Amino acid sequence: MMAQVLGAGICGDDFFLKDWDDAVFRSIVNGQAPVILTVRHEHTVVISRRQNMPGTPTALTGKCLCGAIEYAVEDSFDYAMNCHCSNCRRTTGSAFKPIAGIKSERLRLVRGENDRLIYGSLDEAHDVHCGICGSLVYSVVRDGAYAHVPMGTLVDAPSIRPAAHIFTGSKAPWYEITDDLPQYYEFPGE
Repeated sequence: MMAQVLGAGICGDDFFLKDWDDAVFRSIVNGQAPVILTVRHEHTVVISRRQNMPGTPTALTGKCLCGAIEYAVEDSFDYAMNCHCSNCRRTTGSAFKPIAGIKSERLRLVRGENDRLIYGSLDEAHDVHCGICGSLVYSVVRDGAYAHVPMGTLVDAPSIRPAAHIFTGSKAPWYEITDDLPQYYEFPGE
């Protein structure tokens, strides 16, 4: 059975293989330091040369509804919030969008580069949707410095949880916030 390398992952240290065999595994590892094997799908394995050291961020997987687009992101998010702005409500079809923010370079597309549908300008803030199923996969914000990951697209559970509700000044009038998280009329500090 031949292996198909699906692409390099986070920090260029991971290899995503489909239908792999021992010979391909040995050729990639090539006597290097210990590797971490993670089964992602029935026939897909992630091989990482990184060691899980204490304090090292774990790589999380996220994907769209149909699975055509998949990304890897470090579990080292800077913040997480529930956004109630009208744009987030419209793009998700929900009362709010739970987001986790991370520096853009810590998110890597694993597959689906050609299946992306970009809404907005690549030079500015934009949303990345799956061109097949339409799912919002992530947003690029803050002059491209950060990515906002819709937490519902994560396959793996992140260590962070939303800490506030933002843009409650434009929240859906039919939705009542019932938790004790802080609420901000706009973005905190604005």
